Amino acid sequence: MPDDVSIPIRLAFRTEGEFVNAYIALTNTMANALLIGSIKRGILDRDETIWTRWKELMLAALSNVIVDQFGQTPTFDEQRAPEHEKAGEA
Repeated sequence: MPDDVSIPIRLAFRTEGEFVNAYIALTNTMANALLIGSIKRGILDRDETIWTRWKELMLAALSNVIVDQFGQTPTFDEQRAPEHEKAGEA
């Protein structure tokens, strides 16, 4: 696979009730998103370093999926959630 290929997926974090869930999703929709991790919101709220480490763990999980499927180690470009997904807690 050439180095400049873009795969239209993203890692999406959503607060859902007491949990923050991490999903692999298409860039333009949450339809058919794959849940890859979940953690209680209270754990993340106690210490910002826990949020950072959990996010890094979820990125590593996504990276492994991409390596397994496409044989390339990805680079990530962090972006804010699309406006239509920021209507509050899901």
